[in-house]
Amino acid sequence: MKINMRSIFSLLLLVFLTSCQSVPDNSYLNLANVVNHLELNGIKITQIQPLDASLLGASEAVAVMIGRQEIGIYKYDIMVSKQRKILERARENEYIYVAAMKYPTIVKGAFVFIGIVNHPQKIKLIEAIQTLK
Repeated sequence: MKINMRSIFSLLLLVFLTSCQSVPDNSYLNLANVVNHLELNGIKITQIQPLDASLLGASEAVAVMIGRQEIGIYKYDIMVSKQRKILERARENEYIYVAAMKYPTIVKGAFVFIGIVNHPQKIKLIEAIQTLK
């Protein structure tokens, strides 16, 4: 019986660890780290404003003015089941709904970026996001 319990526990632990690794782990970063990373990659940020993260089911959010156009950056807590599901859906579908409007997204780890697809600095932003660790 002891061996069976150990086997079951080991199997459950393996399943749990495997499911957690489906999201690249940059959850240790905060929004200030992400904004700083963008600036270090040559993106000039002129303004940062807090957003209501709960509108997208996230834990934190900011609006970042780059040039004359804003992008939204949302951080999700991957340890919270509901937030992890929203994040996975945004990753799979490549869009998210905000106030019944569909917005294309770029997902990197625990972060969802909105407003990149139509931004004049799209290529530079995507390159910076891809190097975010």
